[in-house]
Amino acid sequence: MLTKAVALLINLAVATGALALTLILGGALVHIGVSPTRLLAAAAMTAVLAVPFGGIALAAGSISGRRGLAAAAGIGIAVFTYLIAALAELADWLRPARIISPFHLASPADLLSGNPNLLGLLATLLTAGILLIVAAFTLQRRDLSA
Repeated sequence: MLTKAVALLINLAVATGALALTLILGGALVHIGVSPTRLLAAAAMTAVLAVPFGGIALAAGSISGRRGLAAAAGIGIAVFTYLIAALAELADWLRPARIISPFHLASPADLLSGNPNLLGLLATLLTAGILLIVAAFTLQRRDLSA
C-alpha cells in the first residue's frame, strides 16, 4: 500500500513538473502576463487537487481489492465534485454544496488571481491524508483476514 502511495506521488510530481514547464514556456511564448512564480504555484495547486482523488482510489482499491472499482471511484468522485463546483456558479441552490468540492476549495485560478484559499488548501490536504490512512488501515485488515 505504501509503495502504491509513493508511486502515485512520484507520478504526480512528474506530471506536475511537466505542467509547470509547459505553463512557463508557453506563457513566455505568448506573453500571458502572469509571473513564473504564480504559474509554478498554480501547477503545484493542481497537484494538490489530484491527491484526494488518488487517496479515494487507493482507499476504494484497498477496501474492494478490485483495480477497476478503485479507478472508477477516484474518477467518478472527481467528475462529480468538479460538476458541483462548476454548476454552483450557475445555480444558486447548488452553491452550498460546493464546499465538498476540492475544485472549489483549492482552485488554481484563485492562486493565479492572487487570492489563494489557504484554508481550502489545508482541508484538501487533510482529506487526502485521512483517505491514505483509511486505505492503509483497510488494506492491513484485509491482509490479516486472508
